[in-house]
Amino acid sequence: MKNAKRRVFLDMHFPDWPERQTATAFDPDEIANTMIHSNVDSVILYAKCQFGNFYYDTEIGHKHRGLGSLNLFPEVCRRLQAAGIEVIAYYSVSWDERISALHPEWLVEGPNGERDNLEEFRWSTLCLNSPYRQVVIDHLREISRMLKPDGFWIDMSIIGKDRCFCPHCRALYEAWEGEPLDGARIASDERAQNRFTRFRYDYIEAFYREAYAAIRSILPDANLANNYWGYPYSNASMGSRAIGALTQADFVTGEAYTDWTGLGAPSFFSKFLRGAAGEGRPFEALIGRFLGTWDYTAKPDAQLALEAYTVASNGGTTTVDDEPFADGHLDADAYRAIGAAFAEIKRREHLLDGRPVKFAAIWHSQTSKDHYFHGAEDFAKSFAGAYRLLRELQCPADLVFDERLSSESLDGYRLLLLPSVAVIAPEHWAVIRRFAERGGLVVAAGPTGMYRVEDDRMVRDGAIPSELGLRMDALSGVTISYLSAEDESLRALLPRRAQLVRGRYVRAWAEGARVLARVVLPICETRGKRFFHNNLPAPYEPTEEAALTETTLGRGRVCWFAQDIFAQFARYHQVDLMTILRRLMETAGVRSPLALSCASNVEFALAEMPDRTVLHLVNFTPGMGVCCGTMDPFEGRYARTFEFVDRVNPIADLEIRVAGRFEKAHAFALDAELDVRIEGDETVLTLDRLYEWESIELR
Repeated sequence: MKNAKRRVFLDMHFPDWPERQTATAFDPDEIANTMIHSNVDSVILYAKCQFGNFYYDTEIGHKHRGLGSLNLFPEVCRRLQAAGIEVIAYYSVSWDERISALHPEWLVEGPNGERDNLEEFRWSTLCLNSPYRQVVIDHLREISRMLKPDGFWIDMSIIGKDRCFCPHCRALYEAWEGEPLDGARIASDERAQNRFTRFRYDYIEAFYREAYAAIRSILPDANLANNYWGYPYSNASMGSRAIGALTQADFVTGEAYTDWTGLGAPSFFSKFLRGAAGEGRPFEALIGRFLGTWDYTAKPDAQLALEAYTVASNGGTTTVDDEPFADGHLDADAYRAIGAAFAEIKRREHLLDGRPVKFAAIWHSQTSKDHYFHGAEDFAKSFAGAYRLLRELQCPADLVFDERLSSESLDGYRLLLLPSVAVIAPEHWAVIRRFAERGGLVVAAGPTGMYRVEDDRMVRDGAIPSELGLRMDALSGVTISYLSAEDESLRALLPRRAQLVRGRYVRAWAEGARVLARVVLPICETRGKRFFHNNLPAPYEPTEEAALTETTLGRGRVCWFAQDIFAQFARYHQVDLMTILRRLMETAGVRSPLALSCASNVEFALAEMPDRTVLHLVNFTPGMGVCCGTMDPFEGRYARTFEFVDRVNPIADLEIRVAGRFEKAHAFALDAELDVRIEGDETVLTLDRLYEWESIELR
């Protein structure tokens, strides 16, 4: 399973409605033959769904009545394994509608004794510190013993917002933390809130250790994964740090559905999950078979293929999430598209296991997310904007995590972005400083290093600003400001107007750093009847406050933006902000190892193998969107259609510049040798046509 690259997830939460023929038409031969002919190398098959129904002849649970006498899981598993296809057992944890109805006393509880959290989720949520935990362990043991799958895919070990205060959680919290679990105190006291957040993370991770140990006691070679809730946009209510819940897993999994997070999702989440997995551990990214994930609308074949190729290009397992029809039969038309995409991935598997070329890294600060943001929205905006900015600059990007950091974590990188990393521990600052002193460029934005955590509280006297030659005050009172270049080299590149940046900025003055830009205040702060024109207030009042500074550290430097330009770039493409970052890189002598003369809808991945360097290019051409709703006149927000790809338009005469001196370049899809020329320390080549996916081997 660790080497699998082409996976189908048969996603099927079927209510037990035999009168409506649910789960009555499953055909093990049809499923097995479909997978075999679709170039699949592994399948995720349901053992138990979120309705609490089992899909085999269980001795301790409730078998779905629609199956009748069919022992579905082992019948399908036997056929797939005989064909060399690995089978992974799906199991839903906290969501089990059957046991929720039988044991409402096991449901999660709010601080005032309210049961469940149906205002947040449609499914009832069971507490993993209740006796239900042992039920789950018993289920996993039975599945291991009776079905003997190649691995497990464990889902929905979640908790929910302001949960759980049941008697079992109260007892465990007091045993672990040495104080009562007090809902009122948690709501009003920062220290108690942070301890409660940590407690929730810790007991979910403890559950996985216990569950995995139970499985491995029967199946020592089983490969294990748990559905991932440590994304930048995941709140603490989901119960997972970015790394924590993954520590026991054999492979890392995550959902990269384009209707959730845009056409760039397979690219972004492949890189994010690759970073979360760490070197040596495989990862998969789930892409939806449907346009709306589970809505039975067929996604265009071209889009499905491009999403699959993107995951594969980034070194991941491409997992297509498919949903059978209500009676259990499969959509044969869909598997023609899946099979074609998987055939192409299979053809190139010898080109997919390279080590990504290191250049730029984005710092993921779980500490800042938990202590400074207390939520995901602003954190995700800043983090995603940093990725988008690198993507637009054609910079290969990776992620580094403060949960798993050493002095070697940044070795090999040239550029490091710190998106609103408000909390930086002294030992982590030492890693950043070492990176800069050895010649790296650090670009930070927002309240960088203003805080540290002491006794579960965020303390204002972070030492980082003074190290950067800055005196930082609090956040500004205005929610819109502008950046005006002071450095002559920047002024020459930018238009005369000041650059808009949304969000509060950090009021700061340079005390040793070089000031490259200053803050310009708006003519007013929009409040009620006090506003300027129909949209945002105009730039009006120049200040002496630093908007962009530069500090030299050894052979490198740190450039800091008082305004969060990353969060601005997450939603609004501003070529001027991109120009500023490009100039900072040029001045520091930090140059991307790749340059493409094409639009930004080309996904790229550059990887090194023992005998070659491989460049993957995937050509996205999104369909046209149009306004489909009302707008907010003060922000200019429009309701827009989802992006989609229904056909691929070839790109002609694409010039490619790659760092390094290569003598030969072979285009795999075209099966052609490309002309190369050496210019200094770069190799320049031209690709006559880029269709869907090209893999260029450089030797």
